Amino acid sequence: MRETIKWRRNLCKKLRNSDELQQYVASSLVNADAKVHQRTIERFAQLIADVELGLTLLQEVALEEPATSVEALLKGYRFPVEQLQSDRNWQLIQNARFYLIQRKGRQWLRVLQEYINLPEIIRIYSLEDARNVPQLIPSSIYPNRLEEIYRPTLLRTPQHRQRKVNLATEGRWYAKIS
Repeated sequence: MRETIKWRRNLCKKLRNSDELQQYVASSLVNADAKVHQRTIERFAQLIADVELGLTLLQEVALEEPATSVEALLKGYRFPVEQLQSDRNWQLIQNARFYLIQRKGRQWLRVLQEYINLPEIIRIYSLEDARNVPQLIPSSIYPNRLEEIYRPTLLRTPQHRQRKVNLATEGRWYAKIS
């Protein structure tokens, strides 16, 4: 297993604490309780981080492609196109596949549509339709997240996650086999 969520912790925290995201959730979930608001804010913060990482990958690898092209990049096939012939680009895609494992396939199109529906003040990419080319826009919430988080994340392969394994003690053990 690899550590695939550590990269977005600080960003998600800043997004969760932003007034803009909290106001958006409050206005869209008028009759919901506080727990639902918190879960929705958390989900949107993770969604923003993941989608913007995918769009940054697209900007680094294939600048003129539509946002839906990230879905094909995350599939992991080395399609015979010019952008994927570069070893640097291929490594960026492989790294992004680790981080965006939960957003592969149709999941990417669903979260991309949710991202488009968010207010532009929260996002760093302007996108009216999923078939459009994403454009960078300024954001007041963590304005330099592109240079400080997304690009460095794409450049490094995630580390292996440390797991603690409890070893069996000596003696006789019984197992039920059915």
